[in-house]
Amino acid sequence: MLRVRGGLFLGCMALAGFTMAGCDSPKVSEKPPAEHGHDHGHAHGHGDEQGHGHGHGHSHDGDEGEHSHEGETYATAVQELTELNDKIRDLFAKEDTEAADKPLHEFGHVLEEIVPLAEKAELAGDDLAAIKKAVEQLFEDVGKVDSKIHGGEGVTYAEVEKQVGEAIATLTKYVPVEK
Repeated sequence: MLRVRGGLFLGCMALAGFTMAGCDSPKVSEKPPAEHGHDHGHAHGHGDEQGHGHGHGHSHDGDEGEHSHEGETYATAVQELTELNDKIRDLFAKEDTEAADKPLHEFGHVLEEIVPLAEKAELAGDDLAAIKKAVEQLFEDVGKVDSKIHGGEGVTYAEVEKQVGEAIATLTKYVPVEK
């Protein structure tokens, strides 16, 4: 249990870094952070290695493809991750790193919701453990890509594309079959 919690903590730390890294938008969101119904083991809104402190807002107001995750299901979230990954892959293939940044950040926001949505869908035991492991892998891989595109140490998307695809395939494997 400690290993999973530690891994999830590190994954959440990576997410916090890549969801805030490089956000040079002048817009500041006045909305409080969404309640996720789960504990990451840390507070949202902490600073990161790029020097963004507590006052750094991150707003998607006006972002292309903006939508609410409210009412989302595990199945729709996994489908959204798949679509975002396809978009990210295609943009990196065109070497359009700047355009890949927004969907990469959105990927992280959707990824945050996967485990709670899996629990809501009554996935448990080994299935839930596999989902958590895939989410942890995705946080790690996508966080490294985001770090790289914002000038830090990291990896290119091509270097993690296979692992990202495998982790998404794992998440897809547990999508409940509609009756």
